[in-house]
Amino acid sequence: MDYTHVDHQQVNDAHWRPGFFRRLPWQGLLCILGALCGLAACIIILVVSDGVPVGSWRYAPTVYLSICYTLTNILLVAALSYGVTIRWWRRAMGSKTELGDLHRYWQYGTSPLAAVKAGKKVNMVAVACLLVAITPANGPLLQRGSSISQDEVTSPAMFKINSTTFLSSATGYIAGRQLEPGFLTTSFANIVQQFYDRAPISVKDTGCPGNGICHGRLRAAGLAVNCSSTSFDFDSELHDSSKGVRSTQVDALIIAFGWTLISGVMRLDTQYRVPISTGSCVGHITVQNCTLRAATVYYPVTIDGNQSTIALDQESTVFDDTLDNVTAIGTGVSLNNGAPSQLAGYIVSLQNRFNGAATMHFGGGIGYEMDSTGATPPQFAISGDKDPCNMTFRDPLPNMLAQARELMFRTAMGFANETAVRVPIYVNDLVDDNSTRLETVSGTQTTTTTVYRTHYAFLIGAVALTLLSLVVVLITYHGFWHLGRDVSLSPLEIAKACNAPLFAADHSTAKADDLVATLGWKHVKYELTAESTGRGVHDKPHSQVSVHGDVIGDLNMDRQDFHFQIVEQ
Repeated sequence: MDYTHVDHQQVNDAHWRPGFFRRLPWQGLLCILGALCGLAACIIILVVSDGVPVGSWRYAPTVYLSICYTLTNILLVAALSYGVTIRWWRRAMGSKTELGDLHRYWQYGTSPLAAVKAGKKVNMVAVACLLVAITPANGPLLQRGSSISQDEVTSPAMFKINSTTFLSSATGYIAGRQLEPGFLTTSFANIVQQFYDRAPISVKDTGCPGNGICHGRLRAAGLAVNCSSTSFDFDSELHDSSKGVRSTQVDALIIAFGWTLISGVMRLDTQYRVPISTGSCVGHITVQNCTLRAATVYYPVTIDGNQSTIALDQESTVFDDTLDNVTAIGTGVSLNNGAPSQLAGYIVSLQNRFNGAATMHFGGGIGYEMDSTGATPPQFAISGDKDPCNMTFRDPLPNMLAQARELMFRTAMGFANETAVRVPIYVNDLVDDNSTRLETVSGTQTTTTTVYRTHYAFLIGAVALTLLSLVVVLITYHGFWHLGRDVSLSPLEIAKACNAPLFAADHSTAKADDLVATLGWKHVKYELTAESTGRGVHDKPHSQVSVHGDVIGDLNMDRQDFHFQIVEQ
């Protein structure tokens, strides 16, 4: 069965016609191409679905993946069958081929178990068969490649929020001969209590999606802040009475909110002892003075659509607020005892909560001591050791400005969204009804959405395994151009190639389809027969069998054997 040198040879009016394009195994190559397309579809599905909301897909990506990798694996098996056939016939055309080789090529190509047991007889067909057998592992890998997770999607948004743009209602009342801030109005007292309790700020109809967090700048009543700073050194020992110097105190910390009724200007004065590394009773004092004016500003805000709450951006400060205009407070307002005031309740709430001081002085036999008033000094104290001379303080100004800013923001939102009756302020005999309005906020919304998430490590593993199998299967097609006709592993075609007497009448290059067309109608039966052959195989024209070049010429014998024979029906 050596067809190596057969080329365009006339055999019983049939041609053995090798050639690359003439013998191109297009069916097998189409299977390989289809498998590649299926693999590409899996990649596209996972890439396209990554980060996409679940609701945008009618069926989960895993459903489409199942279809694609199943078709890919089926086509890969089909492609292997064509490769095994080509490899078998190429081996049959070899000059040193043994019958065992042909058996092993067929066996390894059809049985992964046999391929595992190949041992030293392993060949490319066995390797291809094993790889194709384990390729279905790409299914679990691709399934693991897609999962569901919660993701945040940010997009531009516009929404409207009820807001008070300047204080046209009273927060408290003026009291006493000195016209100092006194009591709070009922509506503002509720706001202050929520401020002390750190309760969330509820708003109506935020316009932010229920599953989203929105960010933007809201126009509302705020503060215009201007600060200055100075500092000086001090030495407490200069005031030590034990050294003959009159004892005086050193203000190590001061926090003081104040207000000028006539001008409506608020103040925040702070003083604190700065930590230094010199002697224990030598220090450095920083003094900061700020003016706070009522204004209309644009706050950076965060809105929780699910909770219907609003808050100042946690990363922002009062200096991040964009000033729109400064509001005139105090002009035309009654200055009588008990008169309502826009800022009286606001400033007294800050004073009662945050005003405080810490003073250090020499106490005689007990040495230096530190006294404090108010609740805030311990909050900012930095205690080095038991000696009060070593006690310093953190800068209180950023925190105090943040507190004043938040209370003003809460006031603007509280007046706009609560139903309690407010006390209006009459300026020049008019009451402004336009301080509360719907403000348009242009910003972004971040929604929490359930999305498909692709795990590319699993995708890479599945693709690598499948591509490796495809490459090895493609290698089995090598040499197909040496074949002179279409071949198969049909038992009829192989029997004809082995010069079976049953097919002696057909030409030597007949394909399986041709053999079926001419002999397919015959009835055969595999059974035990007892007969004398009567003549050798060599008596039939062109019916000799060669094994390693030795012709078995005479097979006349009586025998019992199983074989196919034509039977009458």
